[in-house]
Amino acid sequence: LAAGFIVEGAPVLLANIGNCTPAGQEVYLLKLSGHKFSYPATGNCATCIEATAFALRFLSLQNGSNPLLPDCARWLAASRDSGSAWNTTKRTAFALYGLTEYLRVSKELQPEFKVKINVAGRTIFEKSFTAADVFAPAPQVEVPAGTAVEVTKTGTGTAYVSLDGTARLEGNRLEMPQTGSGFQISRELFRLVPQQAEGRIRQSLVPLQGSVRVGETIMLRLTVSALRDQRYLLIDSPLPAGAEPVARDDVYDISPQPPWWKLSWSRRELRDSHALWFPWALLDGPAIYSAMIRFTNAGTYRMGAARVEAMYQPGLFRATEQVTLEVVEP
Repeated sequence: LAAGFIVEGAPVLLANIGNCTPAGQEVYLLKLSGHKFSYPATGNCATCIEATAFALRFLSLQNGSNPLLPDCARWLAASRDSGSAWNTTKRTAFALYGLTEYLRVSKELQPEFKVKINVAGRTIFEKSFTAADVFAPAPQVEVPAGTAVEVTKTGTGTAYVSLDGTARLEGNRLEMPQTGSGFQISRELFRLVPQQAEGRIRQSLVPLQGSVRVGETIMLRLTVSALRDQRYLLIDSPLPAGAEPVARDDVYDISPQPPWWKLSWSRRELRDSHALWFPWALLDGPAIYSAMIRFTNAGTYRMGAARVEAMYQPGLFRATEQVTLEVVEP
């Protein structure tokens, strides 16, 4: 491989790949953005996996204690978009090229430490971990709610600890931190107002205010963004009991047509009580998801909180507030 690389923030030129030298070879700058690297010259984040793998390998060779290494390795592992692999053999090869060197210097496959878990001052779990435990099922410990949990590790190696909690919350709003949850989500409702134009019926969107009439169609729009690149998501918006989803919303002529109309590349499922989307990735900028619902029964209905979550990281989620709608006879 006749190329050299400069890693942003690294004090030296990382070249000499194979038997090549920097002299007379093409040199690429690997630019750091968050926990990933990219080639600024390409302007294409599709090469981020390749760039991050190179940077991970070179930084591992240069300084195995570099603080960038763990985050870059986790980003690279989380970027798998074809099950247990990356979506091309080339990306998989590059990712493994970087991760194998990181595993060598980090010694994550050779742990020699003990983990102890204390709850309210009492030890409820204690275990020594060695290389024989690397591919064994992870131990699980149940702890009661409302108690302080202390996890301590002694020895060499990296211990990964995750916490999965279940809770029931009351009220009309699920309060989540502005940062740390990983997502932002907002929900808007629009009334469709039909108008005759050039012999056709076109619908204009007006923000919903006041009550809804039986037989009226409402557009639901969700705006979702992430603090960093996320993959494999679930977006769920409950539907009110007195309404049904409109399956063929693509036949509506919206004017003026918003830029996000018909631009969703994510799989959508419309069920009796929920509208669901399953985007495989949420990258730069906010994403818009929409659905239409038609009200069939009069009454007062509550639309539950819309929610976005990372399917394989249960701790990353965010929810909107609930909405109460009054539906009247026309």
